[in-house]
Amino acid sequence: MAFAFAWVLRRPDYVPVFLFAAILLLADFIFMRPPGLWTALAVIGLEFLRRREPTSRDMSFVVEWAMVAGVMLAMALLYRFVLALFMVDQAPLMLTILGQISTVIAYPAVVLISALAMNVTKITPSEADEMRYVR
Repeated sequence: MAFAFAWVLRRPDYVPVFLFAAILLLADFIFMRPPGLWTALAVIGLEFLRRREPTSRDMSFVVEWAMVAGVMLAMALLYRFVLALFMVDQAPLMLTILGQISTVIAYPAVVLISALAMNVTKITPSEADEMRYVR
């Protein structure tokens, strides 16, 4: 999740939504979660961040990190709410909180790895204009 969010805020064309959804749906089956719920919330979160990419080019990293943390928190809360609404057994709240916190804490390392090892950097305004004309 952290890699997808970091990449969509840097190079939105590197994260195709259908591939992301397919991988998360497979993860739903592997982790025995209700199929499609977490996937749908993650796709909504990913698309929310994708729409914010032009404005995130000028943001500082701390603001970007807070925005990603907010999206992940909203996803986790909605997930728990929907599961509670349909009275589905849930993981303990503390386990969910620790999972979200660990992902948010790992986000700077993910961005650093993406930038240094994989050369996924923020798109420049000239590259964005060029991509608009190609499509």
